[in-house]
Amino acid sequence: MGCRGSRTLRKLWDRLKHWQVEVYCSDYWRPYEQVLPSGKLVQSKAETYTAESVWSDLRHWLARFKRRGKVVSRSLDMLKHAIGLYFQQLNTAI
Repeated sequence: MGCRGSRTLRKLWDRLKHWQVEVYCSDYWRPYEQVLPSGKLVQSKAETYTAESVWSDLRHWLARFKRRGKVVSRSLDMLKHAIGLYFQQLNTAI
């Protein structure tokens, strides 16, 4: 959660580095090169289709991710809970 700057990515990286991830697939956004280990980073649009699919589904099912209108998230905590519930439902449906 946050802006698309290096600071937000560093927060995410601090949470992910404990998971022993072998490969990070991303697009060509510059902060990825600055923060993620180069030996584990694969930058290609061809490898990001799964992430794009997940974001597409989130925008479809959760109104708070659609364009601003009457449905907006006023609380970061509620946004986190909504995403958590979405993924919990997604993972139990498989």
